[in-house]
Amino acid sequence: MDILEIFDRVDEINLRVKELERKSFYLEGFYLRIQIIEFLVQRAIVHQEEWVRKLINRGGLKYIGNNEEALKGKTLGELIGLLSEHCKDEQLISRLNGINSFRKRIVHRLLEDKLPLGSIDMKRSINY
Repeated sequence: MDILEIFDRVDEINLRVKELERKSFYLEGFYLRIQIIEFLVQRAIVHQEEWVRKLINRGGLKYIGNNEEALKGKTLGELIGLLSEHCKDEQLISRLNGINSFRKRIVHRLLEDKLPLGSIDMKRSINY
């Protein structure tokens, strides 16, 4: 699936997340959104590096960037770091880092068994 296909399916994805939340599957809905963000960041990096590769190769130099498979093995934090090398929108990078920090807090609370699953308070604390 390409980045444009994701944008074409935003309404479908949002309906899926709302259905999960309606059934009190808040974590599943949250992680579906995180997966989409991760995918979009990966695709943005791939598109940027393809553009850079084409420009540099025109000059007779060889550009070795990240291939798509290598990006799939990177954490969201690593992906945001790579994206920040191509994207100078500090607000976007800051918001992505905030989402990643929030995701890590949720994971650590789950691992430490401090987050009651299905709690309505948890739903109120998740700001997408």
